[in-house]
Amino acid sequence: MHPLPRPLSLAFFGISTFLALSGIIMVLTGFRGGWPVLALFGAGAFVFAHMLWPQTFHRRRQDAATLIARFPGPVTLYSSRVRYFSLAVGCAAFAVLLLFLLLDADPTDPPMPALRQVILWLGVGFLSLCASVMMAGVLVGQRLELDGDGFTMVTLGRRKFWRWRDVEGFKAGAMTPISVRFLPKLEMKMVVFDDVTLPETALIRMSRDATGRNSGLHDAYGLDYTQLAWLLETWREKAVAGSQAAPAAPVRDDEFVPVSAAYPNG
Repeated sequence: MHPLPRPLSLAFFGISTFLALSGIIMVLTGFRGGWPVLALFGAGAFVFAHMLWPQTFHRRRQDAATLIARFPGPVTLYSSRVRYFSLAVGCAAFAVLLLFLLLDADPTDPPMPALRQVILWLGVGFLSLCASVMMAGVLVGQRLELDGDGFTMVTLGRRKFWRWRDVEGFKAGAMTPISVRFLPKLEMKMVVFDDVTLPETALIRMSRDATGRNSGLHDAYGLDYTQLAWLLETWREKAVAGSQAAPAAPVRDDEFVPVSAAYPNG
């Protein structure tokens, strides 16, 4: 997960770390608003650290060549729980900030307009829901299961299965969800492929225009995206080649033996 250019990520990490340390000083000195500052920028520093040095947060690094040697499996690849945890922390930090704006108002100030309160409470609820979903991802986990018939993506207990003969063209790709002039280009890396069973709808055409394929996996499951694409394409080729059984040889007329000759005694 590294959608920003590395120099920009380093700059954001440095700024977030500095402001998080400032939040610690604010908390220790009793300055008002120290905890929201610490929560928000501490979460930011953690997220940018995970983007910059993802290998630090993984206990082991899998190798695609080792995994392909285990064909036809089954083989299970697991997503990084730290990724979900970092997203949960980020959502929770923003929820805390909005809650602070709602509940820590100065009694001498005029009351906050009702519409602003509703918007802030909706923001708290939405971010809290996002944090809960991300924490569920930490607890339950996400995985990719490969076998001789196909592959299954398991997300929060939900299973999605593709057969190898129904998919093709795995490659590492990226999608740009937001493109604003004068701002850094954001890219969401993924593994894309074609699912031949999908109908050609407007949404599918949009996906194909953006990535060159009609389907994709947004997680690398402990590999980098190039390795995962190679693993899936090579596994698919092996599975499809193995499923194409040789046709039975035709039986010639001269190979038939009359029943009377085979059993002369009746």
